[in-house]
Amino acid sequence: MAQSDSVVYRFKEGEVLDLLFLTQKPGTKEPFNDYMKTAVPVGEALSYKPVASFRVNENLQGNYQPELLILAKWDDINKREAFLNDIEGEVPDFHQRRRNIWSSFGLTYYEMPADVNFVVHKDKFKVLTAYWSEKAKPFKQFKEQWLQQAESSGGTVALLMEEGISPLGYFYQPDLFIITEWDSQESFERFHRLNLKMNHEGVKHVNQMAIN
Repeated sequence: MAQSDSVVYRFKEGEVLDLLFLTQKPGTKEPFNDYMKTAVPVGEALSYKPVASFRVNENLQGNYQPELLILAKWDDINKREAFLNDIEGEVPDFHQRRRNIWSSFGLTYYEMPADVNFVVHKDKFKVLTAYWSEKAKPFKQFKEQWLQQAESSGGTVALLMEEGISPLGYFYQPDLFIITEWDSQESFERFHRLNLKMNHEGVKHVNQMAIN
């Protein structure tokens, strides 16, 4: 595959990955631009860097379909949490500004346990899957079966994250977050039919979306 057909996003051990799930209200271009000029520089001073964005094209399972998934990163957990602690001192109406701009704003962040290369291929069918656990042991078995079945069905796990943190007011905290890539939508749908027949005893909830 040509180099230009893929993009590699690199995260170092100890860095923090943000996953932001956003739906912007119509008619909010001006407050959004003002937010970018006032709030975002506070994050940038603490090492905040946008990494990638994906549009959510279709809801495949569950009850949630934001417009966008944004990936961003911070140098470490201390800087990430310093932003949460300090932002209202810099921008007193920070959270109200967000509510004015976005009708949906979910946030989960992860401290990277090791170096991770997240490779995205432009011509692949990409699926975001988030699972919440109901019972630990059957959920672990479900996860193992899911990953084995995805691989044997031709899927590639591009990113897998666990043990995320979701701050007050932005709760979106799945126990398992996975982005997979497939050669085609048809190959994913074959896996999807098998996935729906799996034993979901340990699963409390799922969101699954096609992204691009």
